[in-house]
Amino acid sequence: MFGKILLLPPPMAGKSGFPWNQEVPPQHYQAAHYPKISIITPSFNQGHFIEETIRSVLLQNYPNLEYIVIDGGSTDGTLDILKKYEKHITYWVSEQDEGQSHAINKGIARATGEVFNWLNSDDYYLPDMLRRVGEAFADAQTQAVCTQSYYVDEGGKILHTNPATPHDKDWLKSLSRTSINQPATFLRLQKVKDLGGVQQALHYSMDWDLWFRYQLAYKTAGIVKDDFIGLCFRLHGESKTTQEVDSALASKFEDNMWQVLRGGAQAAGDANLVKGLDNLGFTAKADYHFLLPEAAKISKEDIRRAVHNHLCDKVNKAYYRGAFRRANAWAQLIDRKLLTEQNRKDLGYLTRRIFFKKWFSKE
Repeated sequence: MFGKILLLPPPMAGKSGFPWNQEVPPQHYQAAHYPKISIITPSFNQGHFIEETIRSVLLQNYPNLEYIVIDGGSTDGTLDILKKYEKHITYWVSEQDEGQSHAINKGIARATGEVFNWLNSDDYYLPDMLRRVGEAFADAQTQAVCTQSYYVDEGGKILHTNPATPHDKDWLKSLSRTSINQPATFLRLQKVKDLGGVQQALHYSMDWDLWFRYQLAYKTAGIVKDDFIGLCFRLHGESKTTQEVDSALASKFEDNMWQVLRGGAQAAGDANLVKGLDNLGFTAKADYHFLLPEAAKISKEDIRRAVHNHLCDKVNKAYYRGAFRRANAWAQLIDRKLLTEQNRKDLGYLTRRIFFKKWFSKE
C-alpha cells in the first residue's frame, strides 16, 4: 500500500500534500516494463528549496529510477539535506565545479539509464510525472517526451501554465521555431551522450542548444507530446528565467544563442553567415563546439537550412519586441533560397514593415 514515504525522513513541520505527506501510490504502476530513468539535479545554494525537489523525485515511487545530485559546494545547509536523504539517492557529491552545465555533464557521465532529464534544485515534480514519461518511453520508437509545466512563485503559487515544447513532424519547421520547456522534456540518454551532453561553454541556453542539436541529429520522428502537467518551475529573484525576462537584448541568453547559430554556420562551412553573425558584435567562445554525432550523417546543407530557417524566428522575436534595428540586422543575413515556403512569406512580410520602423528604433 505504501512506497517510500514511510522510509524517508519525516516532512518539514507545517508541510503537507505532495511531496511532503503524500506519494504516488505504487499501484499506479501497471505496465509490464518501465525503462530506467536517470534524473540529475544540479545544485548550488538552494537549500531553501532542494528538499522539496528531492522528495518530489523519490516519492514518484518510480520502479526503475536512478537519481543523481551534483552539488557545486553549497554553503547554505544543502549538504545537511543531502546527507539526510543520501540512503535514497543513487549518487551525490558536493565539490566546486564550473557551473550548472558542468554539473549536468558530471551527472550524465555517471548516468546509466535509458531516459534522461535534469531537474533543478528549486523546481519539483507533481504526482505521476515519471510514470507518464516511463510508459511513453516503453515504446522503443519514442525519442523524446514533451509535457507541460506550471510556473510558480517562490512560495509555490501557480502563476500560469508553460506549454509543452513545440515541435512539428517536419524537422525543418520544428527547428525554425526551436524553443524548449526543458524540465518537462525528456530525452534518450544515449543520444544525449552521443551529442556530448550539454555545452559547458553555455551557462544560460545550454538546454536550447541541446534540443536544437538533438532535433537536427535525430529529426522529429518519435517525439511524443503529452498535455499532462507534471512539474512546477519556480520563478524567484535568483532564477535564470527571471533574469532573462528582465535583461536587455544583448543579454547572456542572446549571447548563448548567437554562439549556437554561429557554431552551426561554421559546421556548415557557411563563411558568409559566420562573418555576418560576427558583425553583430558578439565574441565567439573558443570552447563552444557545435557537436553532432558522426553516425547521424547530417549534411552541411541540412545544417545550413536549419540555421537560416531559425534566423527567421530571431527576426520575428526581435520585431515583436520592438527591436527593429536588431530584426533588420538578422534579416539581412538570411539566404531566402534555403527557407521553407512559410518562412519565406513571413520574412517578406516582416522586412517590409521593418524597413520604415528601423529608423525610429533605438535597438
